[in-house]
This record gives sequence, C-alpha cells and structure tokens, in this order.
Amino acid sequence: MVSYHYHIYQYFTDYLGSLLCLCLIHLVGWGSSPGSALIREQAIGAGLAAWMTCLRGRYLGRGWRKTTFDAAICALIAWFARDGLALVGIDNQFSYLSSIIVGYLGNDYLGALLRRRLEKKSGESNAPQ
Repeated sequence: MVSYHYHIYQYFTDYLGSLLCLCLIHLVGWGSSPGSALIREQAIGAGLAAWMTCLRGRYLGRGWRKTTFDAAICALIAWFARDGLALVGIDNQFSYLSSIIVGYLGNDYLGALLRRRLEKKSGESNAPQ
C-alpha cells in the first residue's frame, strides 16, 4: 500500500519539475535585447542554485519546507553572483559555477561563514557565556 505522503511527494516533484521546464522554456524564448540577456543569465543562475539546493536538501533528508525556503534564499543569493564576481574582479563566465556552488553550500553554511567573518572584523563573539 502506498502512503499518503508518497502521493504528496510525487505531486510536488512533478509540479516543481514542470515549473522548472516552463521557466526554462520561457527564458530560452526571451527577446534578444542586452537587458533581457543579462536577466536570463541571472535567472538561469538562480534556477541552478535552487535546483542544487533542492537536490542537496532532499539527499540530506531535510523536509520539503526547509528545503524550499533554503532553495529560495540560495536563488536570491545566486541572482547577484555575477555582480559579486565583478566586485571581486573575477570573470563573469564563472557565474553559473558560482551559482551551483552557492546551491551546494546552502544557506546554513553561507550564513555561518558570514557571521564568523563579521565577528572576526568586529572583535565580538556571539558564543554563549
């Protein structure tokens, strides 16, 4: 007997897969103006990060709610990966790779990394006393 949760899981995976396909079809068919090309690259990078985060979250056995929120946050971070690479002087051709790395590392790791760097710069510690 197949459980109710399996049907919900199957529905969401089918829904997310079809939504991703529709987004990719829309992005590929977008106009050829320079602005739309930049937005298309940023959207593809955000999609790659979200997809990698979903795969990693499900591999680690996390629930759909946490995985979805983590994917959304990683997609927002990856949307600006191209700008971040330009800020540190790295070529923009690595924006897709950086989006995949953002998706693989996830929100928890990136947040902890940012907190450590800020604590190191400020000299304060957030550790329990």
